[in-house]
Amino acid sequence: MAREHLGSLVTHPGHVIVGMYYLARRHQMIRLADNIDGTHVADRQLVEQLIRYVDISDSIYPDRYPVLVQQEQVVQESDILFFYTQVHKLQPGFYIAVNHEAKTLMWVIRGTHDIHDLLTDLCGVATPIPGGAAHWGMWRAAGWLLDNHWDRVLGYLQQHPGYNLEIIGHSMGAGVGSLLALRLNTEEAFTQQLGDTKVTCIAIATAACLSSELASAVSPYVTTVVMRYDLVPRFSTGQVEALQRELLAIDYKGLLHEDLLEHELASHEPAGALESFDDSGEAAEVAAAAAAGQFVDVVLYAPGRLLYVRPVDESVEEEQQHFELVDGKGDQRFKRIVLRTSCMTDHFPAAYKAGLTDVLQQITKRQQQRQQQEEQQQQQKEPKKQLA
Repeated sequence: MAREHLGSLVTHPGHVIVGMYYLARRHQMIRLADNIDGTHVADRQLVEQLIRYVDISDSIYPDRYPVLVQQEQVVQESDILFFYTQVHKLQPGFYIAVNHEAKTLMWVIRGTHDIHDLLTDLCGVATPIPGGAAHWGMWRAAGWLLDNHWDRVLGYLQQHPGYNLEIIGHSMGAGVGSLLALRLNTEEAFTQQLGDTKVTCIAIATAACLSSELASAVSPYVTTVVMRYDLVPRFSTGQVEALQRELLAIDYKGLLHEDLLEHELASHEPAGALESFDDSGEAAEVAAAAAAGQFVDVVLYAPGRLLYVRPVDESVEEEQQHFELVDGKGDQRFKRIVLRTSCMTDHFPAAYKAGLTDVLQQITKRQQQRQQQEEQQQQQKEPKKQLA
């Protein structure tokens, strides 16, 4: 990433590791949270659909495909029309499949899996686009997909009249998918080709990829699901700079030395662990884009309608928490990075599936409790009727 746009966060990776450790310890101790307000979701069918979307977004990964497609058949292998695996920088993997029951064509885009995907993720500065700003690397990746594969997708849609297009992705794939949905729903060249065909995006663990105005504007056709303290939907250069200020306010060197002395390990402190470090290996393409003035200083957010898998009780230890689903509609956004124990593991599809499964269980439990209360109230009324 271009240093002039991220700021000199630290001068050595050791600073990041040590400083973030102590900052995370503080966040954990005060149980810091970054929640959104909204309405509680009690729709079992919606939650079940979201669990299926999580599985579909997970099925694109090479290690999960044999389990989810070939064994569990969340997508019928015979329904996969095209699979692109020749991944390069700013060129994500994907597959296109047909869902005859729902009458949709599914464009499933892979999230970060190898170094090429990571380079797309790291190109996280904002670039101006019509109506606001977007994640530079993901905007480029969405453009590449449209330039090189849109004719193929359009051809499949023409082969299946009356079918709609559903874009599904996890992490980087969710961000790229959201930007695809934005372009397909707003650019005249695409809307004319699509006619009455609806284009929506179901985005799991979506990376922060749009400026505030656009993040809200795409809500009619982009739905983002966020699990608890997942770092990625809250992570953009603007949020990193805020975290930098918080990090620099901590005397993490002093805290480190105190811990080392307390454990009688001071003599084992790695030599040069907190010294400067040369990061001259930054991507040349990003540097060239920065020099050309393609970046803007704008905070990016996870886009669309936010469905947040939120802990029912923040005071409970993370491994014992139960969850509820909150619909933030289109006007709620996450505001900061929260460094909690699970902020990395919450990003995995398995965590999303577990969280949503618990939401489903909590809905069932509340329905059963409500039914029992109604039965008890009915039983209490019956003796009064008999006396009358």
